[in-house]
Amino acid sequence: MKEPSVILSNGLSRVFRGSSGSLAMAFLILGAAASLILFWQRAAHSPDYAILRSGSAGQWIRLPEPANPNARPVFPRIAHFRCLFTAGKGEERLVVRVAALRRCQLWLNGRPVLPPGDGAPWYKGATADLGPLLRPGPNELVAVVENGVGPPVFRLTGEGGGASLSTPGGWGVSMNGREWVRPQLANERRPFPAALQYPSAWRGLLGGWPWLAGLAALALALALGLRAARSRGWATVEGWLAPSRLRWLLLGLFAALCLNNLVRLPPWIGFDVPGHLSYIAYLLQHHRLPLATDGWQMFESPLFYALGALVELTARLVTSPRTAEGLVRLIPMACGAGMIELAYRTGRLLFPDQPALQRIATVAGGLLPMNVYMSQYVGNEPLEGLLAAWALFLGLRLLLKEEAPSLRECLALGGVLGMALLAKVTAVLLVGPLTVLVLWASFNREAPPRRALGAVGALLAACGAVSGWYYLRNWIELGRPFVGGWQARPGLAWWQDPGYRMAGDLFRFGQALVRPIYAGVYGFWNGLYSSLWLDGGLGSATARPDGPFWQPDLLAGAALLAIPLSLFILWGVARTFGTGETPAHRGLRFLLACGVLYLGAMIALTIEVPSYAAAKASYALAMAPALGLLAAYGAEPLARKSRGALLLNFYLFLWAGVVYCTYWAR
Repeated sequence: MKEPSVILSNGLSRVFRGSSGSLAMAFLILGAAASLILFWQRAAHSPDYAILRSGSAGQWIRLPEPANPNARPVFPRIAHFRCLFTAGKGEERLVVRVAALRRCQLWLNGRPVLPPGDGAPWYKGATADLGPLLRPGPNELVAVVENGVGPPVFRLTGEGGGASLSTPGGWGVSMNGREWVRPQLANERRPFPAALQYPSAWRGLLGGWPWLAGLAALALALALGLRAARSRGWATVEGWLAPSRLRWLLLGLFAALCLNNLVRLPPWIGFDVPGHLSYIAYLLQHHRLPLATDGWQMFESPLFYALGALVELTARLVTSPRTAEGLVRLIPMACGAGMIELAYRTGRLLFPDQPALQRIATVAGGLLPMNVYMSQYVGNEPLEGLLAAWALFLGLRLLLKEEAPSLRECLALGGVLGMALLAKVTAVLLVGPLTVLVLWASFNREAPPRRALGAVGALLAACGAVSGWYYLRNWIELGRPFVGGWQARPGLAWWQDPGYRMAGDLFRFGQALVRPIYAGVYGFWNGLYSSLWLDGGLGSATARPDGPFWQPDLLAGAALLAIPLSLFILWGVARTFGTGETPAHRGLRFLLACGVLYLGAMIALTIEVPSYAAAKASYALAMAPALGLLAAYGAEPLARKSRGALLLNFYLFLWAGVVYCTYWAR
């Protein structure tokens, strides 16, 4: 009989090797999908989630109003829905089913059918018989719907002879019960006015032709030069575009971009910047960590804010307090540069003898737009992304080395993971995968069970020593270790459009390729794409007196320019399901498993928080180097051919130039 350690080693090995590894990945994806479906079903049957379930008849309707990207305060919003209909003589039974978000009163001819508090909870709906209150001839059916944390939404389904009453039918809607207009379908999404100030993606490409022409000429010259250097043996020319030197070139250009933006970009632009700065001000004033209940962004983990307070306090010695506050941006900028370095190092680790793939991984992962634009704003996501990506890099090194992990390596990995957790709670998604990786790396190298368990213990102990105290404090003070911004106080203090979720929000895609600015209002995948390949949220700044701060044509056109790179990533994902035994296969499977966890968590957050801003790719900023690796792996078949390599290099240099010029603040 085999020892348990041998059985565990064989089981873990299948996760990373051959066809069994592909099967394990397929099961992981199916398991994640099943979990999300179960979560959706649970949320759809709970009063705590704003989920509008579709029915066989009757559609959800709401008051038509301009879309608004800003946070809206919490107060009761009331809408009146009315349907005028004619009843025939002798009708004694007319059954309807009513559902509303969140409270509903139903009146027929001025008499209550469903007074407040009657019937089933809003998410289940209530059935009412209108027959006793019907009168021959004209009738007026009115529903008064109230919602405090979102728009009032209503649906009525008639049965039998009452089918004509089903919404939207002849229904009207009013704010005051006097002026009636045609309702808006709840599944209809309207663009934000700020988004219409930017060109569509196609018009952006046309309008940015001077930029594109110049960048295309430069990209073609670089691609032709690289091809000539290879074919004619010009080692000097090829050496200037070697991955190691390309990395330094990118870092130099990125430093110039940050210096320009540090001067030109207003410090208040960025996602939740006032809240981040208030956190730092709290530390400087009170000399202690806040609780999640003390302010808007006070639920966040403290590492970034402690570093920000140190930078601001030091800068105040030589400059004004206002300037010192703006210099806090140096932290995310340094993190953006660090991500370029990690993209290069992970590419060199997985593709050691393939400089072409290293080049793609460095450029695609380091200049990923969400890394570039997020690093220009005050916020904790770049720091968490860099630390979590560093933890993934250290994990990959353990996965690919020949020896079992040493105690020092596990302590280093746990310490970096702990710092990531101390920067933002998102890094908790990596605790499980990295624990499994250390177990596999230990047992696969035939380490004794005691050593394997010691390696895992060192990882978790180091992680807990660095970050555990903070989450234990939350548990003691607030009753839970992890506290979201929407959980910091009883009830939401604000809400954003759309204010509810429907099944279509998780399946529709396309608007991000047409009008990518604020595309998150059209559903999860649109928001994910527009925040991955461009600053689709405009740093949460809807307008500036002197116009947009990024290059508007290039910003919009980037959605279309990113299509080939997106296809390379998808093809790279598909190739990881092959039967290869290379280190790249094992590493990419591990990174893909982590990506599935990030994706599932972002979908779950989108369901739980019905805000357009919840569909944001930067939550998975740690996966930037992994996306660069997948793009390189997907482009590998094209890179093997002479003409394909020329076309690939031309596109890659053009795309990188567009990204760089887009985020050079005006």
